[in-house]
Amino acid sequence: MDDVAEYLKYNVLEIRDEVIKMISGEEIDITIDEEFRAGQGEPRTKEEIYSAMIVLGFLSYYDR
Repeated sequence: MDDVAEYLKYNVLEIRDEVIKMISGEEIDITIDEEFRAGQGEPRTKEEIYSAMIVLGFLSYYDR
């Protein structure tokens, strides 16, 4: 959970900006091919970070 706070605090890969957009009702388009798993190591890409946030319950998603 501390990792999520750091991604938002330091706006890593512009994650904070996109989370603010989502909170205001906008959608973002991102493709997550592989689900983040606990013990996998620290997520490094935007897709891995969002996947981790979904797994940890911080985000939900709509699969089109």
